[in-house]
Amino acid sequence: MADHSTIDVKILRRIGWDHWDPIGVRQVDDQAWRTTAANEYDSYLLHAANMLLHGSMPAAVATYLEEIVVIKMGLGPVNDAIQGAALQTVNAIAAYLQSRSTKAHTTSDDVYTDTSNRAPDPAASRNGRLAGLSRTDDL
Repeated sequence: MADHSTIDVKILRRIGWDHWDPIGVRQVDDQAWRTTAANEYDSYLLHAANMLLHGSMPAAVATYLEEIVVIKMGLGPVNDAIQGAALQTVNAIAAYLQSRSTKAHTTSDDVYTDTSNRAPDPAASRNGRLAGLSRTDDL
C-alpha cells in the first residue's frame, strides 16, 4: 500500500517568491492583499508541479508560467527576464519534486506512487522527466 502526502505549498511559495514573482508580492506591505496574491501564485505553481509530475517537459511548464505572466497578468510581451524567471522556477520545482521522489522510494513520507514498480529512470530525470511517478492525490 502506498503512503500519501501532499506537496508542501510553503516550499512552492518560497520557490515562486525567490524565482518567479512577476507582480512583486514579496515586497507588498498590505498583508490581506499579499495573502490573496500568494494564493493565486500557489494555484499556478501547483499546476506547474502537477504538469511536471505528469511528464511535461520543463520547457512546456516554463511556457505555461510565461503565459500566466503575459496573458493572464497582462505583463508581457515575453522577454528574457520573464523566460529566465519561468525556467528558474521550473528547475527549482523539478529539483524539489525529484528530492521528494527520492524520499518516496526510501521512506513512508512520500508524495508519489511508483506506477512502474521500479525506481525512476535516472536518464529520464536528466532529460527533465520524473519517470514512473504519478500524483497520489488531487491538487
